[in-house]
Amino acid sequence: MIRQLMAGLYLLFGVLGLAAQEGTIPVEQKQKSLITKRTATWCPICGDAEVWPMVKNLNASLGDKALVIAAHHSSGSTLHSQVAEDLINNHEATFGQPVFFFNRERIGNGTGTTTNILNDRTETAFQQTPLAQTGLQLTYDETNRLLEVNGRTTFYESANGNYHLAYYLIRKSVIASQSNQSSEAEHVNVLWESITEGSFGVPIDPAAMTSGGNFHHRAPYNLSEELEVDNLIIAAIIWERNEDGVYEFVNVEYSGEIQTDLVSRTFSPSQLETFTIQPTLTQGSSLARIKLSSGLSKSTLSIYNVQGQKIKTVFSGDLSEGAHFFELSVPAPGTYLITFQAGKQVSTQRLVKLR
Repeated sequence: MIRQLMAGLYLLFGVLGLAAQEGTIPVEQKQKSLITKRTATWCPICGDAEVWPMVKNLNASLGDKALVIAAHHSSGSTLHSQVAEDLINNHEATFGQPVFFFNRERIGNGTGTTTNILNDRTETAFQQTPLAQTGLQLTYDETNRLLEVNGRTTFYESANGNYHLAYYLIRKSVIASQSNQSSEAEHVNVLWESITEGSFGVPIDPAAMTSGGNFHHRAPYNLSEELEVDNLIIAAIIWERNEDGVYEFVNVEYSGEIQTDLVSRTFSPSQLETFTIQPTLTQGSSLARIKLSSGLSKSTLSIYNVQGQKIKTVFSGDLSEGAHFFELSVPAPGTYLITFQAGKQVSTQRLVKLR
């Protein structure tokens, strides 16, 4: 019993962000590609007139069919990051820079037919049916500089393997030196950091890897003072780790649309006096008690499971000042999240149904 309860508490903290949102995160069934430029600020050829604008030009020509990034792998580069170094080391082995990769495959150094090959490969991939794809929901709490990435990965056919989901932070524009350009050159789509644990993310639950299966993952990230939320792209990449320890590219989704203050953490004490569940451990039904100091319009009381999926809406409508009681019943033993929301304010309590 104690082991089940501790497991429920562990899962609870990973899904509060999902449970606070209404509805399901949409997932676009599209096969997208990853184009990486291996580069360094000290590299004169990387700043060559023909090579330098390629990241920006590819990003414009390919639209939402591919994520185009600059990875500064060298520790001597002003814009070096550990995740960029790890990503380049995972790509097909090569020497020197610049080098452009399609997914993991080395394509060329940016001259000659490199652009045409990257465009053709991306268009071909975009016509294919993906094995899996991720939808993203991005919110930002300005007060605490807290970015929350909520993702839902959907599998369109069953799969066996060691799949991982990773979230990455990319800076749209960075002013820094670049050899053969200037001391204040504009670098675009610079891979900056991994938001998930490690450079290749978290393992995807094998139970989700069935046709129509879903895997939910939430990752909070505190922005440093140098980062501006409107200058960020968040990317979700699905990898498959093979027997040699190499992470093979599966799919990518990305977005620069980050909603600010979509949901506040708590209600104002002047509105919500109490929100309790009694009992919180039950073998039958429980009772939710909500006491308001003032009336609330368009409020909802909902039940979610620990995967962030809504089980039912208990109440939806206006609530007057005073105490309100709602009976809660859940279908099976397990841990559930009871969420009370009104506008941008949300409060969540835990309910555990025992066997």
